[in-house]
Amino acid sequence: GRGSVWKLDDPATLIRQREEKKKQQLQEKLSKAHNTLKDRQKKLEKYSPEFRKPAAEFFASQTALYCQFDNDGRPTHDVEGKEISKNQKKTVQKSFDKHQKSHEEYLAIVQKDPLHISNLELEVKQLEDLVHQLEAQIANS
Repeated sequence: GRGSVWKLDDPATLIRQREEKKKQQLQEKLSKAHNTLKDRQKKLEKYSPEFRKPAAEFFASQTALYCQFDNDGRPTHDVEGKEISKNQKKTVQKSFDKHQKSHEEYLAIVQKDPLHISNLELEVKQLEDLVHQLEAQIANS
């Protein structure tokens, strides 16, 4: 038999294929960077300034919504001085407990690693820069 026959492809086709592959790799990098960025932003959100305050202190600062609080700092009366309804109490209780839990997580993280939040903020900034760079590279290719 005959040996294998290899015909040269059109150079323009080869260049186009190489550029498509490069663009696809950039798209994959961008997708991965986007996912990592979303994850880090979500983590950072858990430590937003509002959660750095204890729940009682946070709710006490909500003077546009509440005017009276119980001994634990949970709102009992709305801004007009009316006692909040049972449903509102349940909602406030859930929100208060969630806030308190987030605040305790924040304190635990800061105690364990005082620079954790600063590092997370820096990482988010770097990921945002990377995403912008990748988007620009894709747009220019």
